[in-house]
Amino acid sequence: LAVGVYDLVSTAIYSPWVSYYIPSRCYYGGSSSDRIDTLSGKLTITKFDKVNYIISGLFEFTIAHTDCDTLKVTDGRFDIEYAP
Repeated sequence: LAVGVYDLVSTAIYSPWVSYYIPSRCYYGGSSSDRIDTLSGKLTITKFDKVNYIISGLFEFTIAHTDCDTLKVTDGRFDIEYAP
């Protein structure tokens, strides 16, 4: 990965993983067996710090689950440490 924008729909190796449960209704799990379709989404890497081993960025996506409502995630942000 590098600083830039990644499409979560057209690039098969990048896809949103979400675990979200609506009591008595739906479970939006992360496995492919959960029948989740990514309708739109992007991941933006804003910082790739190779000295301090931190990746920062933004994300948004819309997913649909069979027999459930469409879930839209907006204004997501992350800062993660990684191992070299």
